[in-house]
Amino acid sequence: MRIQTGFFMALGMVSVCLFVPVAELLAQSPAATADKTLLEVEILAPAIGIDPLMAQTWRKVFEEIGESVRIRQPLPSDAPKVDELQRGPFRLVRVVGELDRTGAVTFPGKTFRTSQSRQLAEYLQELKIYGAQGSPVGKPLWGLTKEQFERVYVQLAHPVEESTQGETFDVILQRIPLGSLKIVFHSSAEELAARTRSDILDDELKGLTAGTSLAFVLSQQGLGFHPQRLPGGEIRLMVQSLVDIPDAWPVGWPLPENRRRDEVVPGMFKKVETGVNESPLQVVLKVLESQSGTHILLDRRACLEKELDPDVIMVSYPRRKTAWSLILSHVVVNSHMTMHYRQDEAGTGFMFVNPFAGYRPPEKKTPSEKETNTSERQK
Repeated sequence: MRIQTGFFMALGMVSVCLFVPVAELLAQSPAATADKTLLEVEILAPAIGIDPLMAQTWRKVFEEIGESVRIRQPLPSDAPKVDELQRGPFRLVRVVGELDRTGAVTFPGKTFRTSQSRQLAEYLQELKIYGAQGSPVGKPLWGLTKEQFERVYVQLAHPVEESTQGETFDVILQRIPLGSLKIVFHSSAEELAARTRSDILDDELKGLTAGTSLAFVLSQQGLGFHPQRLPGGEIRLMVQSLVDIPDAWPVGWPLPENRRRDEVVPGMFKKVETGVNESPLQVVLKVLESQSGTHILLDRRACLEKELDPDVIMVSYPRRKTAWSLILSHVVVNSHMTMHYRQDEAGTGFMFVNPFAGYRPPEKKTPSEKETNTSERQK
């Protein structure tokens, strides 16, 4: 298996796809995790330039929110930090902040004033629940560390080994190898998934990786997924409506600058003497996929939302010596769509086709407007 990001390495894992009800997600409750966490807070107060009364004021703030704090002069090696240790059954989270001349206390990534006791209490509670990493919400890489992201990425880099074309969403999801990762459907996604689980997918995902395949299949149901780190450190794949997760795991990744397109999808650049008689776009895409040996994934759901039906749109291409990529570009552009060169988590190239972002379907005329136009033509 080839993985493009050099610091990743393939791991042998059991391929099991587990579907977990949302209720089980709550089994590891934040309250239980917080109860097993010990919190130590220190504030560094330099002897020079700091009002001594501010130390007393901050002690009162911590008393009000029910937390203890140690305020001391810094050592040369001291700096704001958050780390954690395991002490038997308990997790010890140590937080070090620094008091500045304005009276504010700065922790890594956070600054508080004495008037912000509520926000300070929320921050400390977050550390009790999630540990030194803090809450994953709103953070890069879905709140995962580099090492955690690598582990997820590697598990999602295993290829789909069974055919998916003509199968239902339910069957396909069972055929996507996810290693030890579990899929959890958010309550907001359960109804949408139930309505579409018997729908048929016309795309062949065999040979593409689990991450790209899962992202594509879910997108055709109006869903997406992202890794979710739980308070205890476990990572699961949370499925939600695409409306609720603008940062969903992508359907493939942009090509790195050091990879040429003809290296990623060499079949698309093969020169042939051919043309396309007027045919439905969907039929042409399937022929191009077969002849070039390159996966072509069409975002059918997005197309239909913009009233672009690939089974109805007719396309053609004059007979000449050309490359499959030029034919693909021509037929999709003339269908108000665009194509993207992508690679999956293992570096396998494929083509992704979706509507132009700015395309808007023509406004439908009312019966009265149609009659007016007819009358004007008759004149």
